[in-house]
Formats: sequence, structure tokens, C-alpha cells
Amino acid sequence: MGMKKTVASIMLMALCFFISWLFFLNSEMLNENTGELNELKTTEILKALNSIPLININEEEEEIKFSKRGNVIEISEDIISIEYYDEVKTFNHDKDLSDITSGDKVWVEYSYSSEGEINVIRIEKILQARDVKDFETCYKYGGYIEDPDAPRKCVLGQVTFTERDEDLRQSCVSKNGTWVDEFNECEFISESDCYSMNGEYFECESACRNDPEAEMCIMMCVQVCKF
Repeated sequence: MGMKKTVASIMLMALCFFISWLFFLNSEMLNENTGELNELKTTEILKALNSIPLININEEEEEIKFSKRGNVIEISEDIISIEYYDEVKTFNHDKDLSDITSGDKVWVEYSYSSEGEINVIRIEKILQARDVKDFETCYKYGGYIEDPDAPRKCVLGQVTFTERDEDLRQSCVSKNGTWVDEFNECEFISESDCYSMNGEYFECESACRNDPEAEMCIMMCVQVCKF
């Protein structure tokens, strides 16, 4: 008896799927050649359904939103073109995109007006591992916290960032040192000052220690306090 019910359920699900597929094709919501969603047609149908009181699929807002994720191939003050899969889509915008350049990954959220024009709601840069340079941004963009105890470590991709107290930077500068943000180091302070900051002191480090591929390097000792 149980087996018959299972088979009947599967057949019913398959029938529902087939009917839904026919509905999408006949409604022109899907392009039968490419399978892509026809956004304008979809917007029209959803707004029509939303006007029916018993359905009202979108009570809070009438705006039907869409989004695209892709690589930026062209950008200017009022136009941005992104490539996703094999398609290029161009948006007119009035957003501040000063932090976005060609080649970046972005997420574009938009809607259609009643005249079929695209209204860009927001454009956000999708940060990648190569863009993350400290613990804060690593944590903000989904990095894994490896060690909950201080100092915490955040892992994103193959890179690990160690949390540092902002006071370290201030202490370094107050002791007339030079803070190296990318490597959590304080240069040119005394050994006693380094220990007072709970750092590890190195009396004679290379000026090119953080750039092993440098073609030229100043032959001098750099006092470094590392954290």
C-alpha cells in the first residue's frame, strides 16, 4: 500500500512539473530556445497576479526585482556593462561606483518600470580573496574564524589574517615607529618598546623581508616588532 502511495505521489509531482513547464512556455516567461527568463513578461504576469486579492503574492511592495552577478567589462559615470555566462547586459545608473573597476565582480539589483525601462536599485562589488587585506574585511565577507581565542585568525581561501588591536597601530606611531599594516609590524622602535606592546623583537631585519622578489634592496638593518 505504501509503495502505491509513493508511486502515485511521484506521478502527481511529475504531472505538476509538466503543467508548470507548459505554463511557462505558453506565457512566454521562458524563451523556449535558450531557456532564459523573459524578465519583462515575468514582471507583467507577476503584477497581474498580485492584483488579484486572493493571490496577492507580493503584499509589501509592487516592485518586482531581478539581479545579475557578473564581471565588469565596461564602466563609466552613468553606464556599467557586465558579462554573465555568454551574455553582456548594460545598465544606465546614477550610483557612486568609485570603488569598482573593469574586471571586478559585481551584483546588480534592478526592476522594470511600467514602460519597460530598467531601474537600477543598487550595484555592489563582490569582494574576492585578493581584495581582502586585513582581518576586518576577511570577517565581513564570510571568512572562517579559525581560532576564537585572541588573537583570532580569519581564513579566506588560502590566506589567513590575524586580528590585531587598533591600539597597536596607535602605540607604534606614538613611539615614533612606522606601522606596516599589511604585515602587522612596527618598524624602528626599541626592544623595550616592542616588549611593552607584547610583540616579538627583531634587531636586524632586511628592508626587503616582505618582498623576496625585489630586484634591488637597501643594505641596512631594520628594527622590527612583529605581532
